[in-house]
This record gives sequence, structure tokens and C-alpha cells, in this order.
Amino acid sequence: MTRTPILVLLLVGAACNRSEAIGEAQAAVPVAVGDATIMVEVEGVRSGEGQMLGLLFNQERGYPTKPDKAMKQVVVPAAKGTVSVSFEGIAPGTYAASVVHDENGNGKLDTNVLGIPKEGVGASNRAKSKLGPPKWKDAKFTVDGDTATAASLWYP
Repeated sequence: MTRTPILVLLLVGAACNRSEAIGEAQAAVPVAVGDATIMVEVEGVRSGEGQMLGLLFNQERGYPTKPDKAMKQVVVPAAKGTVSVSFEGIAPGTYAASVVHDENGNGKLDTNVLGIPKEGVGASNRAKSKLGPPKWKDAKFTVDGDTATAASLWYP
């Protein structure tokens, strides 16, 4: 497993508003309802402590760090190894997902005083961070029925 450079983690953490918790913000993005399910297989979860926070975006704006720009947010229990995060009721379209291993269960990505994440982060299509958060173009995928994608977590 490769480690994300500290500069990348700093930029990801700085882009996150530490006061925004999953489930607190209402999605500000119009949501089309469909019958597809997106399954994100999150690989490299280091422990079963806490929970997995999943964000699904149907637009580039706000991806991957702004929960208020996500069209769907889900929370599932963490488990060491691989965890499945599902988004249901999805219409055909283009999407990207981001995930956080919220190890302390406080509903948000914790960062240190420099903005560097203290918890694991990942993106759909195993999109890599390059001088900042993963790019929409690398993480996006098309849904026209039930769809699966993978995300590998990076820990500081």
C-alpha cells in the first residue's frame, strides 16, 4: 500500500471544513431518484473501530471534501480489511464517491492543527491524490444500472 505524501494530506485536510459532519448537512444538490445501487468496496481499512463515512457526488463542485455538496451521504460500521459502502436509489448518470474511516465515530474527518487528516481517506476508482485531493476526472464513473467501484484508503 502506498502512502500519500504529507503535502497531499495537508491539502485534503485544508479543503475539509472540520465543523461539517456527515449527516448534519443537507444535500444542496438536486437529486434524481432511480433504482440503481452503487457499491463502493473500500479496501485497506486498518481497524474495526468507528465507522465509514461515504459521500456520493453527481457534480465536480465540492468533490471530494464538501459534505454539503454531496447528493448522498451514508454511514456504515467499520471493519478491518474491506468494507462495502452502498448508495441506493441512484438514477443513471455520472458520479464520484469519497470515503473516510471515521475511527473515533464523531461523524467527520478529523485533522491536526495543520489540516492534515488523522483518519483514512479514499476515492472511487482508487483515484490517487496528486498535490491535493483526488480529481473528479479520475474518480468519476457512469451509472446505467447497479454499479461497483473501489476505493483504497490512505492513512497519514
